[in-house]
Amino acid sequence: MNASNLFIIIICIVNMLGVPRYLFRWGDPASSPAYELIPDEYFLFWNSLTVILVITLIANLRKLSLLFTTCYFYLLYFSMVVIAQSKSFYVHGTGKSLILNGFIFISLASNSKWVSIKKLNKAIELLALSCSIFIFFQIIQLYIFGVLPAHSHAEFIIRFGGIYDDSLVLAIILPMFAGYYLNKFLKPIAKMIICLLCIIMSFLTGSFTGILIMLLYIVWCMRQNLSLLFGLFFVITIASVCLFEKLYNNWLFKQDSIYSHINGWDNLVQLTAPTLLGIYPTDLYPEPGYASLLLNFGAPLLFFWLRLYASYRLYAFFLLKINLLKGTYASFLGQRRV
Repeated sequence: MNASNLFIIIICIVNMLGVPRYLFRWGDPASSPAYELIPDEYFLFWNSLTVILVITLIANLRKLSLLFTTCYFYLLYFSMVVIAQSKSFYVHGTGKSLILNGFIFISLASNSKWVSIKKLNKAIELLALSCSIFIFFQIIQLYIFGVLPAHSHAEFIIRFGGIYDDSLVLAIILPMFAGYYLNKFLKPIAKMIICLLCIIMSFLTGSFTGILIMLLYIVWCMRQNLSLLFGLFFVITIASVCLFEKLYNNWLFKQDSIYSHINGWDNLVQLTAPTLLGIYPTDLYPEPGYASLLLNFGAPLLFFWLRLYASYRLYAFFLLKINLLKGTYASFLGQRRV
């Protein structure tokens, strides 16, 4: 099996790791009262998957960019330093994610031609279909058997995360699916259906940030089709009026979360010189992700992480642009046809 196929297969597996968490009720009991603490075997599987991915990609890579390699080894070293010192479950998870995703980013950036865009497209379609089906399954489970998804609280707020079993992750991923299908289908009626489905799914996540991002993204993608935008606005307005009470109750329930996002930056007073350099984690994990990275991994690692992430996006865009010029349709970045 070549590196491209393995990369895509493992990407699919990683995206579907929320399925066993939902089926076996594994999660964080603090945020998901109906769940139990994730067993160690789950993390053993995750770590094994990471090792297989890294070994196979290293064996198949032709060359690595010196700049990206330097950035990655800096990220790897300080992630390991923080993991070794920290006692926080969340900090350990973040460190492992930095190591895995950082390696994926450097692999894509340094070897841009080894990833099969056609197969990546099929993987995105599989994930989108699986996510839609699994959300429907979760809804049936809730209303027939009373099974709560993750981050849900009975009689207060119900949030659906699909195959991710994490409504926040799904809210972030949804614009990717929206951009892919809005570029694949050109007919206005198809675009209208896609927009409505994505908006409905974003509402099901219960994430106000996710809903706002999805709406803004759709407005940007459809900015040249004012009649379609007007139709969407009319439908959303009617739906919002009908669901006003539920939306308002969700807003009241999430006040604590909203304030914790705002007040999370107050934790920056805990920064010391060693923490800022990334050699002494605070074990604090406030709501804003960037604040958490800064408080535990330091400013240089945060900078390098953003550098790797931005480079990955630029290289991915370059790949997609080449394929678009060859006549293929746009992929996961949601770029418009050129």
